[in-house]
Formats: sequence, C-alpha cells, structure tokens
Amino acid sequence: MAPLPAVRARSSNITVENTTHTPLELTFEDFDQVGAGQTFYPEMHRDTTNAFTAPREGIYEVQAEVIWDGSSRGTTATGERRVILRKNFLDCGWGSFHDMDVQYAEPGEQVTSHVSMLLVMTPGDSVILCGFQDSGEPLNIQFVNASMHYVASRQ
Repeated sequence: MAPLPAVRARSSNITVENTTHTPLELTFEDFDQVGAGQTFYPEMHRDTTNAFTAPREGIYEVQAEVIWDGSSRGTTATGERRVILRKNFLDCGWGSFHDMDVQYAEPGEQVTSHVSMLLVMTPGDSVILCGFQDSGEPLNIQFVNASMHYVASRQ
C-alpha cells in the first residue's frame, strides 16, 4: 500500500500578547509525508506560513495540543485561553474558524487546550493554528504539538 499524506510538527516557547490573535509557529517537523503520486506539493508543512496543506482531495483529521503557562499571580482576572483552527486563512485576525477550544484559568494556573476536527479538503487547502489569551499580560505557550493526516476519500 502506498503511503498516505501525514504531517506532525511542534514548537515551544511562543509568546502570545494580551488580547492578540497570534499564529502558532510550528518550527520542528517530526515527519512530513506527502504520499504517493503527489507532484504539486512537495511538503504538507510550509515553514513560511506555518500552515498544513492538503496535497490531495479527501477528508483529513487535524489535531493540536497546546500547553499554556500560568499567568503571574499578580494578575487579578480569570483569563481566557483559546486555540483556533482556521482553514484557508493566512492570518489569525477576527473572523470565522473551524474549531476552537476555550479554557478559563485562574492566575498562576497552567492550562492544556485541544482541538480536533475532520475537514474536507481539496489540493492546496490549508489550515493554521492561532492562539489568543486575555490574562492581562503577555503569556507563554510552553508547547504546541499539531498533526494532520488523510483519513478517507470523499464520495
């Protein structure tokens, strides 16, 4: 059986400013397998856009796990942490999204966010991950682990 498209990438130590939508850079690839018979897209993870791109038509599963640092104990408000999955957008501004995980954290509390979604994609469609938080101060993401793989053809 020919290999199917799959990619997994990760990164660490990303700063998300207060009340700012921030692209989550994926700086280390664990694997990037375009699959058999793909000639137009030599890779699924593009370093320049931090996007995962579908090399063939079908249904893909996209997953991400994000571990947020706790805010300093001096902040007074309960803060929101969001991880947002966007299809065919190049930025993280306001607008539509395909999946989002929202967590609330007390000052000093570490939070783990998860997103997982099945998406119908055509060749060239891409997804990006974005982070948002409103803790009252810049907040560090300790770790991001993201993957996308082909699961089925579309009938």
